[in-house]
Amino acid sequence: MELLIMVYACKTSCAKSIIGVIPYFPYSKQCKMRKRGSIVSKLLASMMCKAGLTHLITMDLHQKEIQGFFNIPVDNLRASPFLLQYIQEEAILTGHYFPGKF
Repeated sequence: MELLIMVYACKTSCAKSIIGVIPYFPYSKQCKMRKRGSIVSKLLASMMCKAGLTHLITMDLHQKEIQGFFNIPVDNLRASPFLLQYIQEEAILTGHYFPGKF
């Protein structure tokens, strides 16, 4: 809900483009229709597009078909071991590393 409110606020403030970054897309594993994806994911995609998003960046969608629910460009990034290693190294360098958290 907070994302939708912020997107709508940006839209009404005449923002040229609004890019949403969602590391975890909620409800992507629930309420599955037969071989067509998630009902709730379709609803969330519709709400985000109506609120005014112009681009979306996500990480590791449960189903690739969810990208088709959006009327806007969607970048689905994959969390690879390389990315996890980079995050761990940066956490150690900045002093924010907690062993066992990754």
